[in-house]
Amino acid sequence: MKLSVMLFPYFGKLCKGEITPAELVKTFASWGVRGLEPMLSQDEKEPKIAAEIQAAMADFGMVNTCLDRGVNLIGTCEADRVAALDSAKRALDLARDVLKCKRVMLHGTKPSEGMSTEDGLKIYGEMLRKAGEYSKGSGVKFCIENFGVYPTFAASSKNCKIVLDYAGPEVGFTFDNGNFLLGDDTPAHAFEVMKDKICHVHLKDFAVRKEGQTGGIASASGVYYVDCPMGAGVGEIANCVKLLKAAGYQDWMSLEVGMEPISNGKAGADLVLAAWG
Repeated sequence: MKLSVMLFPYFGKLCKGEITPAELVKTFASWGVRGLEPMLSQDEKEPKIAAEIQAAMADFGMVNTCLDRGVNLIGTCEADRVAALDSAKRALDLARDVLKCKRVMLHGTKPSEGMSTEDGLKIYGEMLRKAGEYSKGSGVKFCIENFGVYPTFAASSKNCKIVLDYAGPEVGFTFDNGNFLLGDDTPAHAFEVMKDKICHVHLKDFAVRKEGQTGGIASASGVYYVDCPMGAGVGEIANCVKLLKAAGYQDWMSLEVGMEPISNGKAGADLVLAAWG
């Protein structure tokens, strides 16, 4: 299998100098990780750190698995949409020409104030169709995930399928097992709905917030979820990995692990590798 790690949870530590890019990449390599998933907004803020990560990746024979670009393809007006689409196109050019990765994930779209979910999903999909037309022949595929930050919009498999039906065949799907919980969906059910569109995977875990706990993220129905070590929550990680393998999935799976200390991520890598078998 092809195991990757999302870089964004470690950005703060890198910026504070608590760990060097070389040390971080070496740690990931020791887990059996062979690729990393950068977030473009962070690379733009700290280009020196980004360059050092890329250099360390080369030392360990790692590749860029997916470039994450935050854009709102709806915005408040047509000018916002044009600007967001241009940003997406530039990200694809960077992925193809510099980072040599074959996926660009576009996250962060939400309906404008007063817009219905139905209209938002339609506009989102239509803008993605335009992005997909740009990507044709590039060797790079745009994809979206079930983005949990806006749980009532496109976090459930039902709504993601609607978006991708509008978007057409050039746009793929990043299956994020944990974010489906925020859309009041379940990972196993969502897999059956979305399996034909999956081209990239994020694996994380959440636990239901217990009485007395604070923080966390609310689902569409108001259930609060909190971070937990991978395998300790309700994210169905092992089952999702087995479903993906049984379906013949051959692309990258990226761990999304932010729990302290960094070494906790190894348990997640071990869980995924064992589930794959």
